[in-house]
Amino acid sequence: MDREIDVQHISQQAMDEANIIFAQNGYNIRVQTLTEADIRWCIAIQRDLPEMYRLPWDHSGTVLNDPDTFLFSFKIVDVEWRPAGACVFQYCPAINDGFPFLNLEMIQNFHLQNSVLDGNTLRFALYIAVLFMTDTRCGGLRLMFPVNTEVAEYYMQQYGFIDLTDGEKAILYRDANSLFEWFQRDKQPVEDVQQLNDNAATENRAGGKNGNNNA
Repeated sequence: MDREIDVQHISQQAMDEANIIFAQNGYNIRVQTLTEADIRWCIAIQRDLPEMYRLPWDHSGTVLNDPDTFLFSFKIVDVEWRPAGACVFQYCPAINDGFPFLNLEMIQNFHLQNSVLDGNTLRFALYIAVLFMTDTRCGGLRLMFPVNTEVAEYYMQQYGFIDLTDGEKAILYRDANSLFEWFQRDKQPVEDVQQLNDNAATENRAGGKNGNNNA
């Protein structure tokens, strides 16, 4: 691990900055570090989902104390006590003279109620990713093991990821510079609410009931 990089501190700063953007844009969500209680909720809610949409949140507790991993939850402002979505990122330190990278290991929207999070879970997770990568000089983001090909293709079309696995779409990638340029455009207030509704409809078609991505 690169001892000069405090992943937990930088990720908290990224979440704080993202929360400011969410508030400025009028989105009634916020992000915060995923707690053990949050993980228990994630595990419990899995029982009500079809098996194909169940993600291994029961294993995520093992990385709570990993200094290179950060986990966060999306919470709707008026139901803050339980996650509406959750995400796991892993920082991969540079090897030799190369760049560090960030891996998106797991992400899920639990659809507790209709909200701006529906159809925009990855979009908002990318805000935190870009803010984190800017401070850590990451070369890019790898999206690990999408739950199915349809979801992978949606992420490629909607967010400009490329496939690193010769057509298998098991690992997707986008470089940090292009993600930053996308972020600068996307973080501006959305005046047309229909754009968010269209995103939700498209992502739900791609990912089924929960628009999930398992990385």
